[in-house]
Amino acid sequence: MKVLLQTFGTRGDILPFIFLGEGLLRNGHDASLIVTSTDGADYSSLCHQLNLPVSHVPAHGILLTPTQRKSVYQSSNPISGLKRALDDAIAPVAEQLFTYSATRFSAADAVISHATLYPARAAALASGTAHITVTLNPLEVPGIGPTVEISDILGRFADFLTWKTRQIAVDLFAKRTVSTIWAQAGLSSPGHVVPKMFLSDILNLIPVGCILWKSKSLSSPVHRVTGALLPSLSDSDPELPYRMEDFFRTGPPPVFMTFGSMQRLHPEEMLLLSCEAAKQGKFRAIVQTSPDTGFPHAVSDGDVFYVHQVNYSRIFPRCSGIVSHGGVGTVNEALRAGIPSLVVAFNYEQYAWGQKLAEYGAGCSPLRYRGLTAENLASRVTELISSRLLARRSKELARRARADNGVKKAVQYVEEALSRI
Repeated sequence: MKVLLQTFGTRGDILPFIFLGEGLLRNGHDASLIVTSTDGADYSSLCHQLNLPVSHVPAHGILLTPTQRKSVYQSSNPISGLKRALDDAIAPVAEQLFTYSATRFSAADAVISHATLYPARAAALASGTAHITVTLNPLEVPGIGPTVEISDILGRFADFLTWKTRQIAVDLFAKRTVSTIWAQAGLSSPGHVVPKMFLSDILNLIPVGCILWKSKSLSSPVHRVTGALLPSLSDSDPELPYRMEDFFRTGPPPVFMTFGSMQRLHPEEMLLLSCEAAKQGKFRAIVQTSPDTGFPHAVSDGDVFYVHQVNYSRIFPRCSGIVSHGGVGTVNEALRAGIPSLVVAFNYEQYAWGQKLAEYGAGCSPLRYRGLTAENLASRVTELISSRLLARRSKELARRARADNGVKKAVQYVEEALSRI
């Protein structure tokens, strides 16, 4: 089958689609990817390594201002965060995305797109192409409680009220904008933006580790929890820079500290906080920096080693702890590596993942970025790496996480859904 994948956002939104595309290629399908980057990243090199054709639309992505980046990615309110993402990241290029997608989709057997990318859904429906969505945040799926499994009538009622509130709010701020693209596609506007204008009615994949989220609370068999969409573990993965190998060999296992795309919001502050926390906590650290900030790469300064983009699958198993912003990909990489994690959350979704890790004994209680100090970060990291209980539980969960092949399961669900059409 010829399958087009389309996504937008930062690395956490784009990498799962790349690895899903790789899985489709391995199963003999003709897969390619359309990317709209909101952080200026170019994924051509990685996609080329995986033989996955990729197009960047617009060519240089969407250049959000610092204020826009903070409002989109640092919101403690899920509804306002979604509003900012739609207004600042999609609406300015919605017509361009729809036009480009419409020209590509008619020649495809199926389209798999980011659930929030409504121009892709409109183009798929207008062209009559089978459409599958991927929802990276389970909280956006009807029938899932805020952070806990639904087990009683009261819980189901509370979830219903939460979902209806979100549905009405999204209609109020997004329906007019989304309906413009629907009209351009010649489609009649459904009653609600969510789920009809966002989610597929054929198959909606939820790529989170089955350890962290149970599937039995889902409201419809259309929604399928796959497990995280991570790169395959392979001996052919690139070796680490020799300087990093030296750093690993010359002392005890370090703490890996990364704030992903969130670091771009406060680059100097996050770097200084990380280094000062390592100094106060007297632990060795590998601190990930952004290549576009001019910060160092592959160099050490005493007990701190600085690095840009690296292969988490190779590094995490050799660390004593992981400190991250709580992106779903990073959280699941840490789970797979069997290393306890601490989440420093910039928004509500990341905090929820931090709570899940603590609930399952794979990490400490999360911290929030607001009010974060080097002192409380050092204290929490010390708790993280000194707990034998967290280390043992993380190793136990790792065995289950490694068996949770999200890409393989997602490809299977896609093939099954398309075979029924």
